[in-house]
Amino acid sequence: MLMKKITLCLMILLLAGNVWANFKTVKNKKKRKSKTTQTAATTSNMTGIKSIAMGRGACYGHCPVYTIEIFENGLVRYTGRSDVAYIGVYETRINSNDAIKTITQFASYRPDTCQPSYKSLISDLPSIYYLISYTDSVKHIYNADYGPEFLKEMAPNFDKYNSVDKTWIKSNTDVKK
Repeated sequence: MLMKKITLCLMILLLAGNVWANFKTVKNKKKRKSKTTQTAATTSNMTGIKSIAMGRGACYGHCPVYTIEIFENGLVRYTGRSDVAYIGVYETRINSNDAIKTITQFASYRPDTCQPSYKSLISDLPSIYYLISYTDSVKHIYNADYGPEFLKEMAPNFDKYNSVDKTWIKSNTDVKK
């Protein structure tokens, strides 16, 4: 009988220990998640990138020419130059975490190691270019579509913000062609 009581006590202790360990794991995951949320706003500060502009260049036909710039605070600036529905500078706001996510993802590819320009192999195709504004400098990458693959892969992340509509605010800034 004593052996049964000891076995029962040991099983209860093991079960209690297992429950406690699971509780601590869940609590730690919640704590880590809240730290991630708190530091999301400072992630772009760690990259040193204040904004990234992606532009599409002209071709010999009717290719849309525009630039989309995403700032770490969630400001998105669209500049339509030619063959687009909206010519001029327009601004809107997105969730700053979405902006920071795009900037951080772009920074993870180390664009600072890219060349300033890549040789264009076909003269009539529209180009992709980037302008990366760091806290202390600016990096230009021309003909990005002939550079590292990530430069082409990141373009749709910017293109999704080129759908200007009446909710966007037109800026008084002149567009230079």
